[in-house]
Amino acid sequence: MRIRPWMYGLIGLGVLLAVVAAVGFYRRGGLKSPESPSGPQQLHADHTPMPTPAGERKILYWYDPMHPWIRSDKPGKAPDCGMDLVPKYADEAGPEEAPGAVYISPARQQLIGVRTGPVVRRPVQKVLRTVGIVAVDETLIHHIHTRISGWVRHVYINFTGQFIQKGETVLDIYSPDVLATEQEYVLALRLRDSLQDADPEARRQAEQAVRDALQRLRLWDIPPDEIDRLERTRQPAEVVHIRTDMTGYVMDLNVRHGMYVTPEMEIYKIADLRRVWVQIVVYESDLEFVQVGQAVRVTARSYPDRAWTGVVDYVYPDVDPQTRTVKVRLSLPNPGYILKPGMYVDAELQRDLGEQLVVPVEAVIDTGVRQYVFVVREGHYFEPRAIRTGARVEDGYVVLEGLQEGDVVVTSAQFLIDSESQLKAALEAFTAHGEHGR
Repeated sequence: MRIRPWMYGLIGLGVLLAVVAAVGFYRRGGLKSPESPSGPQQLHADHTPMPTPAGERKILYWYDPMHPWIRSDKPGKAPDCGMDLVPKYADEAGPEEAPGAVYISPARQQLIGVRTGPVVRRPVQKVLRTVGIVAVDETLIHHIHTRISGWVRHVYINFTGQFIQKGETVLDIYSPDVLATEQEYVLALRLRDSLQDADPEARRQAEQAVRDALQRLRLWDIPPDEIDRLERTRQPAEVVHIRTDMTGYVMDLNVRHGMYVTPEMEIYKIADLRRVWVQIVVYESDLEFVQVGQAVRVTARSYPDRAWTGVVDYVYPDVDPQTRTVKVRLSLPNPGYILKPGMYVDAELQRDLGEQLVVPVEAVIDTGVRQYVFVVREGHYFEPRAIRTGARVEDGYVVLEGLQEGDVVVTSAQFLIDSESQLKAALEAFTAHGEHGR
């Protein structure tokens, strides 16, 4: 019978439908592969094998010793010669008999772009990179109040953001109460001087009057140099000079010329920016790599040639329910006041994890439920291997289970190999089921 050209299309379509049906039937659980005496070895959804109970030798299948191509998924007699079937153990099998292993010739490897990389044991660090915002160190904020009431005669610091030095005069206040006390102090000094030759009781009372007036001036926070001037010149000052006791920038200004001020009023709020905070966020999954006192490297895009070293100062106790992140506070010196509150910065935290087994990050296939790689075996075979990974490090994953030092894994084109591996596993199961049915 002559085969016409259109028949080739029908034949190819039939073969394709048969393969698809076999794969679908296998995935629905309709087939068993010759894996163990109690039935097929269980496979994950990605066709990587389930673990075998500890202490047991894994049986791949049962076969006829005279005709090894005759296989079964359970013990029995060979259908052709009647000999007892013997088990094939996993530790006796070659790479081609590993579940899901596929053969790929060197020429085809080059064609599909297969690349490999080793699994190595080496010192590793976990590096966390995040962004942050510079903030004022709240422990270095100072509020300036006066201890006296009066009218403002002059304001020396008159706009927000102005820089002031410790001891600098910020305003002058006319206070009738202070002026009266200074006059009283001057009179007490003169009285004490005039009683140098008087009886001891009179001198004692004069000294007590001086001490009382001096104590009131000190409680009103009159500077020591002003008291010395008053004692030396015996001339009361019309105004009191209010000075700051720290260096920093004015954050709030609440006083103007001519205002009447009282002790409960906040006149200035000053922030010392020689040390600042940086507020960063860290995903809750990375919290194990963050601890108080840990060194942090901070850079700012405004100054690409500069870097600052700070420490983790505080880890906040709550998790943001929307972003699943935790706020972390850094503290770092700010010489030259270069870092400004509100500025964006980049932060890098490093945690030494010691010596670990590391697999290249490109090699890992993550299904969302489990992870596996393709291990290179002798004879150009590639075997799927389920693994368990730990921390993601700079160029790979820490391996907790499934691989050993020296293993070579596929780092490119592994998804093409994975597709062929799953198809091969399905077809092998279909073939085994057919032979067992006979």
